[in-house]
Order: sequence, then C-alpha cells, then structure tokens
Amino acid sequence: MKNNTFKFTYIIDTDMCAKAKDLRDFDSLFDLLDYFITEKVCEEYLAVIKWNGKPTCPYCESERVKALKGKTKRFKCYGCRKQFGVKVGTIFHDSKLSLRKWFMAIYLVTANKKGVSSHQLARDLKIT
Repeated sequence: MKNNTFKFTYIIDTDMCAKAKDLRDFDSLFDLLDYFITEKVCEEYLAVIKWNGKPTCPYCESERVKALKGKTKRFKCYGCRKQFGVKVGTIFHDSKLSLRKWFMAIYLVTANKKGVSSHQLARDLKIT
C-alpha cells in the first residue's frame, strides 16, 4: 500500500533566521527603527521567533502548511483547512496597531530601568 500523505512546508527566508536579533539587543530606538523598516520585515521577524523557519498551524498544530499568494502573508493548514497569519495566537492578533509600533512599545518598556507610564508610551507612539 502506498502512503498518500503530502507534507507542505513554507521555509522562511534563511537570511532572516540567521540574523534575527532579540528586541533587547538593540542599542537605541533608532537602531530598532532602522532594522524594522516595513511591516513585512516585522512579520518575517515574528515568524522567525514564533516558528523558527517552519510554520505550524495555531489551531491543530499541524506542520502541513502552505503559504498563500496575496498582498498579506497568509497560510493554509491542510490538517484542519483553516487559514491563518503570523499574528494568530499572539498578543498582536486582533490589534489595530502595526507590528512596528508594538515592537517600539516593547523596546521602550524594556529599555527603561524605571519603566514608562502608559500615558507617556501613548504620547511617544502617537496612539490613543
């Protein structure tokens, strides 16, 4: 009998995996903004942190995943047939803020020894 199972994978850019930095490794906010130029770069960085180059379905944890074509980076699981993005299952999931602003907020909160107030953070990021 022949085994008819297929394994679909999507490999994330290996250069991004090799040079992925921790948010705490940036020396300044300028370095952080220089590294995360676009939302696409932020999504690739999050994918490297989350999946380490091999996407898995957040619903059924299957590795039978294929990247879909389109404007946004979406994936389709062939285990449960659901579509998902890199933000699904994270604190960023239903946020209206861009990942770039989230990463800036995380940097600002972790870089200050005494922390930062929520009002100051909102002023710095120009959000309400």
